[in-house]
Amino acid sequence: MNHGRKQSLILLMSDLPFPVRKNGYSVRYYPIIEFLSESYDIDLVIISNLPTPDEDIRAMEHLCNRVAVWDRKPVKVSLLRKLATFVYCLLPGTCSFTAFRYDEAQLRRFVRSELEGKRYDVALCADSKYFELVKKYATANRLVVDQIDSTYLHVLRLGTDSLFRKLEARKIRNRERRTAELADHTFYISPADLAVGSGREKSDSKVSLVPNGVHTNDLVDEAVRFGEKCIGYLGHMGYPPNIRAAERLAAIFQEVRKTEPEAKLVIIGRDPVQRIRDLENIPGVVVTGTVDNIWRYVGGIDIFAFPMEIGSGQQNKVLEALYSRKPVITSPVGNGGIGAEPGHQILIAETDAEFRDEILRLLADGRARESLGAKGYEFVNSRYSWPAILNDIQNKLVS
Repeated sequence: MNHGRKQSLILLMSDLPFPVRKNGYSVRYYPIIEFLSESYDIDLVIISNLPTPDEDIRAMEHLCNRVAVWDRKPVKVSLLRKLATFVYCLLPGTCSFTAFRYDEAQLRRFVRSELEGKRYDVALCADSKYFELVKKYATANRLVVDQIDSTYLHVLRLGTDSLFRKLEARKIRNRERRTAELADHTFYISPADLAVGSGREKSDSKVSLVPNGVHTNDLVDEAVRFGEKCIGYLGHMGYPPNIRAAERLAAIFQEVRKTEPEAKLVIIGRDPVQRIRDLENIPGVVVTGTVDNIWRYVGGIDIFAFPMEIGSGQQNKVLEALYSRKPVITSPVGNGGIGAEPGHQILIAETDAEFRDEILRLLADGRARESLGAKGYEFVNSRYSWPAILNDIQNKLVS
């Protein structure tokens, strides 16, 4: 495919970013690739942990000069080798145990075959765990890495209550900060991720914020109605932090029903695990499963509640709920990567009782719901617009 005078870009990722709403990775990178394809010949190299459908690859070939995909295969590892690896990773100067790859030789051969002998204007690594391979084999004028969520921050949130976890956290921290030093530029998705991951308090010439925008290309006005007084949860329901938060919300909802017996809880999200499906056994709970268009279902909700306990980075589901002009109640974790003003653009709750009380208050006050929803929309529309974010990315790829 000949794009004339376009610059060349090699982009390495750990998942094909299609369909757009497949996961948070695709929500971030499909718009980026679509935008950059206007000014770059893109060689897209994918190292995937799951089989990649041919039709999805063909969809991305319309935007890229070339798409190369390697689906990783499970490696059978004996207990003895695992123990040896564990001991090895305890030694100074080695990688963390969680970063160790048993298929390292195959990975290197694949990346080398795809990158060696070619020259690019920009190399963009959209998965920091492969940064060393991109740095070793890519010949490019500028090397950029997108950390997205800070791995170190994620580890800290999970806890470092043992000597092994503390050692793992230290190695992950050192690797992440070394990556930020070796790359020409590094992106992070939120201020917290940037500060903890890079060790810097704010953006500078080496690191900067690149949040996600809200994907609205599939926005529709119509709404699926579930009745009055609907509480909603939105997210990929095969993702452990979402599973945990939805189960917690279901328990809170049962307390809400003691005061509002006609209330409904609607859990919207693709690929629900059986634990989520089982929540429909609770009176008033609806689990939609994978839907054709999330906005139709979002439109039927009165209040969104996200009692997130774990997670990192920017919560796309919270952004989408805010953009829909619905009032949103979430935890500090849910708002951490977004930065909406508590009490003005979003409501923050921590305990189950606080979530219950805020839900009941909003269910009883339509004017408060409308006001909070309008302010949340204005906030997201002004700060998380894709055009401004994409222009900023392009500027940082070249300078």
